[in-house]
Amino acid sequence: MNAVTAPDVEEARFLEALAVTAWPPATQERLKGWELGFDRGVTRRANSALCNRLEPEAEPGALIAEVERRYRARGLAPCFKISPAAAPADLDRRLAARGYDAEGHSLVLTAEPETVAGRAAPAPGVTLQMMGEPTKDWCGACWPGAGAIEDEARTALAGRIEPPRAFALARIGDEPTGAAAIACRSGRACITAVNTVAAWRRRGVAWTLIAGLTDWAIRQGADGLYLQVEVANRSARALYDRLGFGPAYAYHYRRLL
Repeated sequence: MNAVTAPDVEEARFLEALAVTAWPPATQERLKGWELGFDRGVTRRANSALCNRLEPEAEPGALIAEVERRYRARGLAPCFKISPAAAPADLDRRLAARGYDAEGHSLVLTAEPETVAGRAAPAPGVTLQMMGEPTKDWCGACWPGAGAIEDEARTALAGRIEPPRAFALARIGDEPTGAAAIACRSGRACITAVNTVAAWRRRGVAWTLIAGLTDWAIRQGADGLYLQVEVANRSARALYDRLGFGPAYAYHYRRLL
């Protein structure tokens, strides 16, 4: 699998801002250029500070303390998303010095839709349903085993994804076997929440999902695809590599427990 080369900071800033619209928290607050997301603790992406920009007069130390206060007030651990676009540039070092742990090491992968379309194909026996809303079957295939409270929060989060959007549900026979979502904005389509139900892995479910989502993106006029994958998820990374995705940049989170 390809390694990340020197990242394009402006591209990272652009994609990080778009990604929020593809996975929007319940509440967002602005703080001197930083964007704070809050969503009952469900998923790091929706419960972290995105620090893409910093107003010139802002003092980082005071802002970090204010972020901590606001997250603690909601019963949440303070959490920052650290990408090449993070401002100030030494934010990761500052957080480490305050005792924040690094976690959730991930990659943003990008691809041209036509490249992926030429490689992805629906698997025999797997059918795909494209929907405008996240149904109960879609949520169950996307997050199997989630408790009632978490399921409610995740379903609400999916429902806030900005259109144009689509929710893909794969089936084998009548059984839901996998799910994913996609949203298109500013010419880029974000693939997210990709999951194959454990009992149905190695049956071509993920290939079918990506094929359908890519076809949808092309019909929306998207000129680029992007997605996020954890560094440790080697099987998913291998799949995306075969489909033509390459690493754009890495990111991780800093959380204070």
